[in-house]
Amino acid sequence: MTTFLDIVKNCDNFPYPNEEIGEENLLHNIVPLILNNVKIGLILKTTIPALKKYNELQNPCPFIIEKTFITFASYLNTFEERTEVIKNLLETWRKEKTFPALVGWRDELYPVFGPSNIAFVMERSATPLFGVLTFGVHLSAYIRTSEGKIKMWIAKRSITKPTWPGYLDNTVAGGIPYKLSVTETVVKEAMEEASLPVEIAEKAVPVGAITYFIVTKNGLQPEVE
Repeated sequence: MTTFLDIVKNCDNFPYPNEEIGEENLLHNIVPLILNNVKIGLILKTTIPALKKYNELQNPCPFIIEKTFITFASYLNTFEERTEVIKNLLETWRKEKTFPALVGWRDELYPVFGPSNIAFVMERSATPLFGVLTFGVHLSAYIRTSEGKIKMWIAKRSITKPTWPGYLDNTVAGGIPYKLSVTETVVKEAMEEASLPVEIAEKAVPVGAITYFIVTKNGLQPEVE
């Protein structure tokens, strides 16, 4: 990668619908996760055999798995019921070491939004397996010198991080977990990652959002920052 455009393409590498694609392309190897006729996730076909295996061992089966879509069984019609099913599925996969993604288990819940509200919550590390949209906050801190120049505070990620270890990063960044707002997440992450006190962190100014879709070794990861 030699240009900013190369970096952008690498960080937003899921193929767009208007791109010329062959049958072997990723777009032909995903099945949408549907809730009430609304697409809430994208599941790779390589993930489906494990999902079918789990589904067939349950009574009643919690999922309806078709060639063109996957959805919850009709008896699962509440947030709590869907959350419990996903929790049991992921704990089974983690115990059986079914997917490498779950090695990075965080014990942190992410909301998955449905047609009108949160459809269920799930373990953060498992979100790429379902291709669900996740949300995060990135904070860039800077100072102005006496000459009026701007100097950025650039962080370096710990080498023990499960994602992008040792890479340069924003001053503060983190995923927005279940039950925390954007501002609450900024304040929380600012203290945890940069020891910035509340009275400074809460003055952070929101300036917009960016979206991108990364294809990773763990699955599909659409994100909003």
